[in-house]
Amino acid sequence: MAIIQQLGINYSTLYCLLIFIFTFFTLKNLVFDHYYKAYEERENRTKGGEVQAQDLLIKTAELKAQFESEAKDINAEVKSIFDEKRAEAQSVYSKIVESAKEEADKYIAIAREHINSEARRASEQLKVEAPSVALVITKKMLD
Repeated sequence: MAIIQQLGINYSTLYCLLIFIFTFFTLKNLVFDHYYKAYEERENRTKGGEVQAQDLLIKTAELKAQFESEAKDINAEVKSIFDEKRAEAQSVYSKIVESAKEEADKYIAIAREHINSEARRASEQLKVEAPSVALVITKKMLD
């Protein structure tokens, strides 16, 4: 005990230590244990939520990949249908244009024939009337 008294430790230090230990265990049992249990429960729920969120992210990625695959397939199908219908439309367009050209060529040929016949008729009529017109012109000049 002499060593303890030489260090300056007396019974008051022992009393303080005993009070600290009593207070610590009392507060631990009454307060800290309840807070620690609540903390652990909240952490367990959070970890469960994290796992669930991770599962949802994985499922979302899988669904996204599946959707993209289906979208590519549908897009390819739509493109093939579009190309097929465009080819059909181009064929119909070509037929209509060709038909219109043929009809226009017929009308042009008929018009040219009509113009040529009118020109011939006018030329013949001019040949018939030319002498009489010349006679009238000469009469007027002489008078």
